Amino acid sequence: MPKPVCHGISSKIWYTLTRRFFNTSPSWRSMWDTRAHKPVVVAVGGNSVDGLENPTANNIITLHRYNRLVVTHGNGPQVGKILEEAEKAGITKSLAQCTRETQQEIGEDLRRHIYIKANERHLPPSVEDTVINFTHVFVDPEDPAFKNPTKYIGREFDRQTIMLGAREKENGLYEWKKGSATWIMKEVPGKPGIFRRVVASPKPIKTHPQDLAEIESGVFLHKIVIAAGGGGVPIFPDGSRAEAVIDKDLATALLCRELEAQSLVISTGVRYVAHNFASPKQKDILYYQLKHALRNLKKKTGEYPAGAMGEKIEAAINALRFGVNEVMITHPQASWINGEGTIITRGLDFTGRLYNLARFLGFAPLELQRWLVT
Repeated sequence: MPKPVCHGISSKIWYTLTRRFFNTSPSWRSMWDTRAHKPVVVAVGGNSVDGLENPTANNIITLHRYNRLVVTHGNGPQVGKILEEAEKAGITKSLAQCTRETQQEIGEDLRRHIYIKANERHLPPSVEDTVINFTHVFVDPEDPAFKNPTKYIGREFDRQTIMLGAREKENGLYEWKKGSATWIMKEVPGKPGIFRRVVASPKPIKTHPQDLAEIESGVFLHKIVIAAGGGGVPIFPDGSRAEAVIDKDLATALLCRELEAQSLVISTGVRYVAHNFASPKQKDILYYQLKHALRNLKKKTGEYPAGAMGEKIEAAINALRFGVNEVMITHPQASWINGEGTIITRGLDFTGRLYNLARFLGFAPLELQRWLVT
């Protein structure tokens, strides 16, 4: 595996000065201890709660020894499995119902592994005090995601299986008849010939006030709060549930703003953000500034595809513009406390600063999640 590099000359110089010579964070905000008393938010992907629970729990406990902590988690594989089992049994279940079930199941499983690891390390009882918040998140009924699904759920299928009875649509989507149900399928980035089911993934606008108050209460009491599981249960402003799955990374970035989080850790299936992923020219990135991340996110070449790394980069940009000190994208088996992963900092983000000034002066609404990046 090639050695990870810093992206851009300015990034290389800054990372070298701060991390290698001064042994500190490459973020100005971290060096000034900005928001030091605020929580760290950790977003763990589906792989972190499906086979890699032990290293994930170990990293969570280590972070909690030095920080207040909020943990969010994905549910893509699990929600697809629940939905498929319900369809086989002839039971009608909405995606919102499935998300609510996974919040319970994955939250309990994650809490159990945290308990086990805490006992193994003989940590005080306060570290074992973990609570689950069943979070609801508002979405816009006019969000274009309802017409162009991108969120991968469920298991993988090969091309030969999909092409039996599939009908091609636009945007690389296929309509596949599976029994009495009709699924929308899409090829998985970096896995040629492998398809997964996709569903609508609208942008989160606001966490339900009652759920947010409970999360803040748990943080204040120094508990590990597991919240916004699967991105939260999506609801419309009128309180009705939406047939969608919110991307957990974007919901986590929103939670970072609402909690004024200190920093964000995104645990996923790779140790580093990479350019030319899954190709001979793959280049892992050690350190990134927001301007570089935004530039590559908007490239027409599709450096960060939707449904894969795209939402993670978008979440990182939004979280940084909402004021977090830094974002780290990493792997469950890496050492989070030692910064093993791709670190993204704000750098010279003048556009984001203008957005925040407009918010402060009252010229722009607070709910900027929809347009900060897109």
